[in-house]
Amino acid sequence: MSFASARAAKAKKPKTPKPPKPKRPPSPPPADGSKRPTGRPSLYTEELADELCVRIARRERLSTILADPHMPCQDTIYHWRQTKPGFSEKLARAREIRGEMRVAMIDDLVADVLTGKLDPNVGRVAITAEQWAAAREAPKAYGDRVSADLTTAGQPLQAVDVSSAIAALLAALPAQVPNALPAPVTLDVEATPVTSEEGES
Repeated sequence: MSFASARAAKAKKPKTPKPPKPKRPPSPPPADGSKRPTGRPSLYTEELADELCVRIARRERLSTILADPHMPCQDTIYHWRQTKPGFSEKLARAREIRGEMRVAMIDDLVADVLTGKLDPNVGRVAITAEQWAAAREAPKAYGDRVSADLTTAGQPLQAVDVSSAIAALLAALPAQVPNALPAPVTLDVEATPVTSEEGES
């Protein structure tokens, strides 16, 4: 049988219809008569934001948190960071606390390695990963870079006009010079006149 005849025979074969899929019965409405919410929550509430930040601070993975149906999606969290006052700072503080908890976790890993509960190679990889994450989440305490705080009593430095500062310094110098010089010393000496003959010799 040629390829063309086999294709024609396959085309003439009647197709068996698939049985229809059973329809899923609708969920009963809430008992209080309110409408059932659809999809993930997108409205910002302080309770939902606090729960999100607490779970992040407890070192729970963000993918695990977002898997909960009552938690917002990742795009909603980014939107909250841009539009909700205080949420970005609250989220940053939660990550900073998570960095501190990572350092505490390092102590547990070291103890497990020393007692033989954890393989040293596995412990080294885990400790390095925790150190790297802690340095990014809490850079002020555990970061590799050292930053200098250029402030005066908590206030930022003020711009100074150099020309005006030099002119004020020069104007104040005459009043400061007498105080800077030592006090004059009185010498107890007797003056001897010089005669003309001594001057010629």
